[in-house]
Amino acid sequence: MSTGVPGPPFAQIIEHNMLGLYRYYAARGQGICSDVGGIVRYESSIPVTSLNGVFSTGFDGEITDRVIARALEPFAARRCSMFWWLGDGAPHRRVASRLRSRGLFAAPPMPGLAASLAELPLDAKPPRELAILPLSHPEEITGFLLLQNEALGSEPGILEALVRFNLALGLDPDLPLRRYVGLVDGRPVASCILFLHGAAAGIYSLSTRPEFRRRGFGAAMTLAALRHARTAGARCAVLEASEMGYALYRTLGFREYARYHTALFRPAALRTRP
Repeated sequence: MSTGVPGPPFAQIIEHNMLGLYRYYAARGQGICSDVGGIVRYESSIPVTSLNGVFSTGFDGEITDRVIARALEPFAARRCSMFWWLGDGAPHRRVASRLRSRGLFAAPPMPGLAASLAELPLDAKPPRELAILPLSHPEEITGFLLLQNEALGSEPGILEALVRFNLALGLDPDLPLRRYVGLVDGRPVASCILFLHGAAAGIYSLSTRPEFRRRGFGAAMTLAALRHARTAGARCAVLEASEMGYALYRTLGFREYARYHTALFRPAALRTRP
């Protein structure tokens, strides 16, 4: 299906943006991206699932048992939760059965959505009570992280590590990564992350406090980030949609181009050998 922009199809652009985000983390000194038999492994020092994982999507070769064992080895040694992003397509889904024998389990597939920015209502006005601002000061990071995941409040060590991680990613508006917060009467109630990679703008981690949902805040946050992306020269928007966010994105004009499969594991379950 045509993307309306030059380059590869949207399913591939979604994959490139996601992998580009983790390569950006590594380029800022936050974690390591390494090649393992043709697939990509990302490791960080923070023991949270989303910051430790493997990407085999887009790899055309055979993913052997030896490659799987090598990819999992550092996570097993650290007993660290992690993800294995299999992507969209039968060859990579077949790897999932071999990962299950090593203690990983399948997460629900995530729809990959995309749209040309020219087809989205970027100039729609946000709700009057919502003020949307880019994260620009270090002291704002803790509140942003707690908005993304309130459970971090009971994990002070993890929260402090994530604050340092986000500080290292930078707050300069000219960087490819930007974070946004939505305020109502000065209180943070919504947030999202924008990552620019080539001509694509990736939207990540859109969240709204439960008591402020169904008021158009999620749509407003998405469109505000994409207005900046348009100014920065992006041509299209890509994302993975949660079950909760799927209808919102479809209403805005996004279309589904893929279903991405991920395997996860808990530290007690991981085995490098079947």
